[in-house]
Amino acid sequence: MEFPSIKKRLEKVTGGQCSLLRDLTDASTLDAASLQNVLDALVEDRLEMARGMLEAARILARSEHRRVRVSAVSRANYAAYQAARAVVLGVHHRDEGDHEELGKEIDDRKQLPPGRRQDRL
Repeated sequence: MEFPSIKKRLEKVTGGQCSLLRDLTDASTLDAASLQNVLDALVEDRLEMARGMLEAARILARSEHRRVRVSAVSRANYAAYQAARAVVLGVHHRDEGDHEELGKEIDDRKQLPPGRRQDRL
């Protein structure tokens, strides 16, 4: 383990981030592999939510009532939002809940890293 590099990086950690790191490491052993597993599970949870919202949109879109069909657009929009959050979490390893910032993240991302180009919806 290269301590000087770790020290330099930890100097930039905020108090809140340090508390979170301490909580995570005190609760159990946190290593890179377990962290990646948790991130992958979070991404899959977001994608599952997006799938559910997309299915709800499909069901609502088939309704004979106009106002019900209109709400299908809302569900489809929410599905896209959750899928975009999953992409940012999977690629950048951070959550972005702000709609405007999320759009910027997606616009700024020219392409996904190799191995991440999957149609998971």
